[in-house]
Amino acid sequence: MSIDKNSVYKKKVSSFIIIVLPNLLFFIVLGIVIYLFFLFELPWIFFSGYDVSHPWRLIELILGTVLTIIGLYFFTWGLTTITKDRASGIEIDKTLEFSTLITDGAFALCRHPITLGFIFIMPGFAFIFDFIPLMLVTLIYIPMLISLLFYEEKELNQRFGEVYKNYKNKVPFLFPRIKNYE
Repeated sequence: MSIDKNSVYKKKVSSFIIIVLPNLLFFIVLGIVIYLFFLFELPWIFFSGYDVSHPWRLIELILGTVLTIIGLYFFTWGLTTITKDRASGIEIDKTLEFSTLITDGAFALCRHPITLGFIFIMPGFAFIFDFIPLMLVTLIYIPMLISLLFYEEKELNQRFGEVYKNYKNKVPFLFPRIKNYE
């Protein structure tokens, strides 16, 4: 069976759009925001410094820590699920794409647990480090990341067809349900 060069090219482009582009844009936007804060000499590193006796700083640290722990939980669980499935012999075709859909582990709670982890980790880090440019970039990056998930969903729907549609009907997009009413 020969591999269609056009489909391999399309998969490489879609992988670039989903994986590389958001991370590249994140660092470009972060660099621009930091540069602008330096250019206009804005007080940008700390709101209230490291003084944890200040109530707002203590709230920031607690909120940031909670968000980061939740985010690391989903991010790590999602990566562990993928790694476990690869190690257990889930078939991978010649274009290094999964030929079966992963629906267990973290992917049984939501369809994009790794992205959900990022959505919690980014503001968590911004609160912990009290870093205004990271907070601003987070406000730009998260909607962009979520919009790319719709592109990824389209790709998964094309690749897996009816199997993905059934999975999509059972499992929420991004935020897990607390209780599944079926």
